[in-house]
Amino acid sequence: MASQYDARARGRHRLSPVAKQWRSSPLALTPEEAAVALSMSRDTFDRYVRDELRLVRVGRKVLVPVRELERWLDRSAARTLGDGTR
Repeated sequence: MASQYDARARGRHRLSPVAKQWRSSPLALTPEEAAVALSMSRDTFDRYVRDELRLVRVGRKVLVPVRELERWLDRSAARTLGDGTR
């Protein structure tokens, strides 16, 4: 039977409850994931949404904070609901 150390060395360690929570509720998404979360294509996301968001850059990696997506949704919904159309 393999020890806990051996399992960790092979990258199969168990996640703590805190780590599992973050895994199921990420703080940030890739642009592709953000587009899917908004039910739009990546092209539509890049064209209409991306420039309105604050992004996190780590090297070449770009992340979209989930709070930024929520903020954008709130702002965008407020604009469209006030125009009198339903």
